[in-house]
Amino acid sequence: MIMNMFELQEKYIEELLNNIQGGWDRLTVDYERFPWKGEILERYKGQQFNSGEFVKQFSFTLEAIDILIELQETMKKEDSWTSCSVVVESDGKYDFQFGYGMPPMVEGRLRRTGEIQ
Repeated sequence: MIMNMFELQEKYIEELLNNIQGGWDRLTVDYERFPWKGEILERYKGQQFNSGEFVKQFSFTLEAIDILIELQETMKKEDSWTSCSVVVESDGKYDFQFGYGMPPMVEGRLRRTGEIQ
């Protein structure tokens, strides 16, 4: 079954929430997937907050990453997004924001390794 963008977003949130432990009132996710010199550079960061204070970072499941890749492919037109930021509130609200061009975490890595100036 082919899912649309909104169904994939909901599926991603469900997968994310199934793997979060401990108390939280906000989750943030930064995911980057960028083609570079014939490779795909992938970076991600998940953070958990409670009462507005940072609690811990969390890892992504392979299933969660696969859903984000499927979302990127589903949304692909001429230019595909290269970064996705997600905020999930404990009341069930969530927001996806998409970026285009070289994403910041990938750019930082390439600058540190001297691959770009």
